[in-house]
Amino acid sequence: MRILLSAAVILLGACSSAMQSSDPADDVHLTVAPENATPGDSMTLTLRNETTEQIGYNLCTSSLQRQTAGGWATVPSDVVCTMELRTLEPDQEASYRTALPDDLASGQYRYTTSAEAMETGGGYGIMSNTFDVDS
Repeated sequence: MRILLSAAVILLGACSSAMQSSDPADDVHLTVAPENATPGDSMTLTLRNETTEQIGYNLCTSSLQRQTAGGWATVPSDVVCTMELRTLEPDQEASYRTALPDDLASGQYRYTTSAEAMETGGGYGIMSNTFDVDS
C-alpha cells in the first residue's frame, strides 16, 4: 500500500510541475504610442509576442477604455473591422494604426485586446499602457 501511495504522490507531483507554466498573458504585451494625445490623433498599437508559441489576434477589434472613479469604462465605437484572425510568431511584433474619436474627453485611457494561444487554445485579455488625452 505504501508503494502505491508513494507512486501516486510522485505521479501527481510530476503532473503538477508539468502543468505549471507562466501565464501567457504575462508574455504578450500591448503598447500604445504616443503617451500624450489629443482627440482625433493617430495612435499606434503594438502587440509583442514573447511566448514560445504562435498567437492569434486582431488589433482592429481592440477596445478603447477611459479611467473613471469606478474603474475603467469602454468608450463606445463605430469602427468596423473584418473578423479575421492574424497570427504572430514567438518573439515577433505587429502594429496597427487607429484614430482616437474627435469628441474624446480629456483623461487617462488605455486599449484592451484579446489573443489566443494557437497551439494550446488558451485565450486571454491584454491591457496596454495608459496614455493621456488633453482636449
